[in-house]
Order: sequence, then C-alpha cells, then structure tokens
Amino acid sequence: MYTPEVLPVMIRVGWVIVEADGTPRTTSGLDVKVANFNPDWIGGVGNSLSWKNLSLSFLIDIRVGGTIVSNTNAIMFADGVTEETLNGREGGMIFGENFFANETAVQDDGSPNTATTTAEIMWNKLGGRNAPVGEAFVSSASNSRLRELVIGYSLPSSTLANTPFSHIKISLVGRNLFFITNAAGNLDSELIINSATNADGLESFGIPPVREIGVNLKFGF
Repeated sequence: MYTPEVLPVMIRVGWVIVEADGTPRTTSGLDVKVANFNPDWIGGVGNSLSWKNLSLSFLIDIRVGGTIVSNTNAIMFADGVTEETLNGREGGMIFGENFFANETAVQDDGSPNTATTTAEIMWNKLGGRNAPVGEAFVSSASNSRLRELVIGYSLPSSTLANTPFSHIKISLVGRNLFFITNAAGNLDSELIINSATNADGLESFGIPPVREIGVNLKFGF
C-alpha cells in the first residue's frame, strides 16, 4: 500500500471541483491511499511437450488486480514526452469529459464543469518532479507474461555410440520474454524501487526488466 504523506490530492466529495483554469482543485499534506498493490489473485500456466528428440516447455505468469502509482509517468507527462500528452495540446479539453472522463467534475456552484484547458496546463499541474498528484498516475497492475520458454533437442543415441556420453541435450532457454497483456502500459508493475514497507505499489524510474536468452547443455554418462 502506498500512502503519500505530502503529495497533493484531487479534492473529492463524490466529485472533483474544477478551478477557473480548467484544472482540478488540489490540496497538499493529506495522508490518502492512492493505490493498493495487493492482487486479487495470481497464477500460472505451464506445460511440457515432447516429440521424438524434440521438447518444448513454457511457463506463463498471470496477475489480476492491484494498482500501482508511477512517479516516472508523473515526470514524463509533465515534460510532454508520452503519447498520452498529445491529446489536448491545441486546447479545448475539459476535465471530467476529455480529461479523466471517469471523474464527475463540477464548478464551485455544483454545476457541471465546462472550463477548458490544455494538456500543458493540466499535466504541469498534476505531474512534475516536486509534488505530483498521486491519484492521477495510478495504473492497474494486472498483467500476464511469458516467463520462460525452453526448446530442446536430444542427440540420437546412434550419434553417441562412440562417445563416453549416454545422453546429450541442447536447449535454447528464454526467460521474461514478453508481456502477453499489461494494463500498466509502459511500466512493469512487478518492479520494486526498494525494500521499504511502503515501496510496494510505488514505481519510480525502475530499470527496465531484462530479457534473458541462453543455451543450456546437459551431458549424461
């Protein structure tokens, strides 16, 4: 669980109040829960197949549920270097309609929000390095990935007749090859920035996951 102590949050009492410049009103210094890293469930699918001298095995990891908050996205959005910031650069964007359409946005008098803004104004207020609004950068942690794939070939016994070996198997091994689905988009939700008790669910410029490909040789005597 990530509970920021000084980050601003969007004020909400069933809705979000919007300022005259079209951005949500925020307040600082509140302890609020913006993400719950705990998944609804995790699982995996694995199998091994063989045909004559060939073999194939795979493992798929699945995670459903949980959320993460991304400091990386907070900074990148404010810098305007992500695809999401293309929307609204020419203006005419409305919070609660074109921006964060899932939010109910109102003006001070309770009437529906009609104030327009631009992507630059919006993301500079919500993102940035110093005090980003955590709620704006929460993503689902659900994902599935091909964790391991192994393709092997066992040399025929006739080939080994004049050798000291009874069995030789050559395998091509790949680990953490790719995401099948990834609700967090540009993030790997399994990366943890440190071992602190509140690090789960907080992402901040984590090193990209490594894809490993290698060769495995097994000799039997």
